[in-house]
Amino acid sequence: MTERRWCWTAPVYLVLLMTVVVALRTMLRPHPTVELENKLLKMDRSPLTLTSAPCNSSAPPVWIAIVSSAPNNSFHRQEIRRTWGHGRTVVFLLGAAAPELQPLIEMESRQYGDIVQGSFVDSYRNLTYKHVMGLQWASKHCPGAKYFLKTDDDVFVNTRYFENYLPGLPERRLILCPVMERAMVKRSYRSKWRVTHDEYSERWYPPYCMGWVILYSPDAALALSDEALKEPYFWIDDVHITGTIAKKLNLTHTPLGDLGIGEEITEEMISGNPQTDFMFSLTKPKHFQTLWNMVNDITSSTTKNI
Repeated sequence: MTERRWCWTAPVYLVLLMTVVVALRTMLRPHPTVELENKLLKMDRSPLTLTSAPCNSSAPPVWIAIVSSAPNNSFHRQEIRRTWGHGRTVVFLLGAAAPELQPLIEMESRQYGDIVQGSFVDSYRNLTYKHVMGLQWASKHCPGAKYFLKTDDDVFVNTRYFENYLPGLPERRLILCPVMERAMVKRSYRSKWRVTHDEYSERWYPPYCMGWVILYSPDAALALSDEALKEPYFWIDDVHITGTIAKKLNLTHTPLGDLGIGEEITEEMISGNPQTDFMFSLTKPKHFQTLWNMVNDITSSTTKNI
């Protein structure tokens, strides 16, 4: 009777044993984020999926733009190419795309030659990967440029104002941006920017750049990205790179002030109060062409009157 009971229950025990083994393997397996960090933090061992080489070493541009974009934001990229990016050196930073989207990204890259794509998943949690990738790429492929403009694909750049503004800026140790002072760490489960105590133990962040637009001198960009490769990963790139690491390297911020405008002021300009005394606008890409026409029409009219 005992032997029969054992024969009947043996498969059950085996199933339970296999379940425990699988569970233990899952628990002991490195977390996907950790594996991704290791790949990114050793970027020389993790080649880019796509890259670009728009800089001419014999005649480097004064500035280049590295634009953080999402794989499916092709409209955003096209509007930049048609407006403020036209005739300038601009590359778009992407993470890994879904399999059905990747062929379109590769086609876009072949057509325009301005895509830099990493192998990490394209998500909010991986923005630091993208930021570091952009700074490392710019430092390696465009070392002759005097400035690196890091921005997002929903930002309009008033290039004439911007290029007239550049000669007055220092070419070393520069981080020009909208500065966020005394920002409290978000702990609420309702916030998409929630950070655990394990991720960041302090109550307040150090001063950092609001990352939709940052102008770096190349030495600052290289120092920050090199140090980021050595530091423990933190996923909010603005805080990590331009806050924590900048503080460690004794790099200070130059406030952008009111030269960067938000969507509300942009809407007012479009609705009948045109102006050109701004450098950057955080707005919807559908407005880029209108803004481009506006700043160029006003500039042309002013030049004729002079």
